[in-house]
Amino acid sequence: MADFFFAFDEIRQVFDLAKTLANDDEAQLYNAVVISLFTDARAKPDDRLPDEPRTGAVPATLYRDRRGWHGDAKIGSRRWLLYREKQVPEVLQRLEEYDREALQWLITDKVVSSIDITESFPARGVVLSEIVLHRPSVPALTFRFQMLWEKLGGFHAV
Repeated sequence: MADFFFAFDEIRQVFDLAKTLANDDEAQLYNAVVISLFTDARAKPDDRLPDEPRTGAVPATLYRDRRGWHGDAKIGSRRWLLYREKQVPEVLQRLEEYDREALQWLITDKVVSSIDITESFPARGVVLSEIVLHRPSVPALTFRFQMLWEKLGGFHAV
């Protein structure tokens, strides 16, 4: 039986469904990581939204799109909040924090024993996320996602 998984096309910078004949844990964990990292979590009340001005010149009530699905605050990542930020080390730390928060459920639900996350800017305008999932009694799984920095704000259908 064939299963589907989300495949990331680095050239077009989009996710697409792909068919695999393997019905294995690796494909399922890959899907879990993709959904956790690349769907938008709802912004917290104290998060500054990307389009929100830094000064108080415009009332903050005009910026209400906190994204995410209000039905379950545990789904997704807040990495979308960073797409207008500059590529500086402090932003990489926030990106790692958001990704760790998005993947925490894998540890809480005992799917994996621990997670290592490494974020970097290998080139201007590019972010590389390396996610290592450690599981008891089996080799660790490493997933790498290299994408354009501007795409953190969301993917658009092609």
